[in-house]
Amino acid sequence: MTQFFKNPGKTQFRTAVILILCLALISCTEKKTAISIVYPDGWYKGNTHSHTRISDGNASPEYVVNWYHEHGYNFLALTDHNKFVNPDSVKLPENARKDFILIPGIEVTGKRVIHTTGLNVHGYIHPGFEYNSVTEVIQHQIDSIIAGSGLPILNHPNFRSGAHASQILPVQRLHLLELFNGHPSVYNWGLDGVHASVETKWDSLLTLGQKYYAVASDDAHHFDQFFAERANPGRGWIMVRSSELSADSITAAISRGDFYASNGVILKTIQVTGNIFTVEVDPDATTEELKSPYLTGNILPEGKPGFTVEYIGSNGRILQKTEGDSASYRIDSNELYIRCRVTYCRKRSENKYEMLYAWTQPVFKK
Repeated sequence: MTQFFKNPGKTQFRTAVILILCLALISCTEKKTAISIVYPDGWYKGNTHSHTRISDGNASPEYVVNWYHEHGYNFLALTDHNKFVNPDSVKLPENARKDFILIPGIEVTGKRVIHTTGLNVHGYIHPGFEYNSVTEVIQHQIDSIIAGSGLPILNHPNFRSGAHASQILPVQRLHLLELFNGHPSVYNWGLDGVHASVETKWDSLLTLGQKYYAVASDDAHHFDQFFAERANPGRGWIMVRSSELSADSITAAISRGDFYASNGVILKTIQVTGNIFTVEVDPDATTEELKSPYLTGNILPEGKPGFTVEYIGSNGRILQKTEGDSASYRIDSNELYIRCRVTYCRKRSENKYEMLYAWTQPVFKK
């Protein structure tokens, strides 16, 4: 006791330092926010890209599966780098919900930082290290995934040197790419002198007559500390419309484009009746989703809080812009494709604005 009180100044300093460190640690751990969301019937929420410690994640497969299960997802693919994780080998949470499944997956990882998800594959897929050009690497990965009975998704075109539209264009039998990736090292919104935004690359491919659907995913690696510079879960997902919740049915729906991508906005209606394309936000589900502490949107210096619905055509031209949470557009038969982007803008600190989105798939010219 005498030793403890011998130098109260130093003791108080040490106590303060310990308190600060404890507070910092608490701020970096996961925020336990209960989110109860009722999605429209027939729509299933899922993530197609997540890692475990079997490759370069920092959590066990069981921990990762439990995180997505506890946060209301309906399906998940564990996609470790060149490592196939058999879902049958992963123990599901006790009292697992009946509306939660695992879909087999792998992230085929080759040269030139070209990575492709093989969704619903049944084993290891060779990454093709013998190929050198970006186009060759992508094509090998696509061919190998299809040969393995899987569905290929080109991951993060804006990661490091990535892949430009001109390099993706010659690839055959690829129809899916990641439009939004939650990893902090992926430049979804573009990087001056290096990358156009992924959305611009998508529009370039669509304008050149290619058929591409867009995915949003987490690419989650870190489940211990939660902040913007970590590759955390809960940032990007797809909502799939399917008659049943099974690996084959979900994969088939994604393959035919019966889904939309989101990093915060939930839709109630996506409907094309005749030549009228209608999109409507689900305000209650979106309000609940926006409570999530995991979301990371596009930060811009200017914005107007609220919803905006934009219909986009060839060359990324905005054909119609409506403020509000619903809109309809009469499709012009001269357009190669029409897609819809719904934006929710909210004000952040320091006079910045955060944009969160839902992206529908294109409606193609008949």
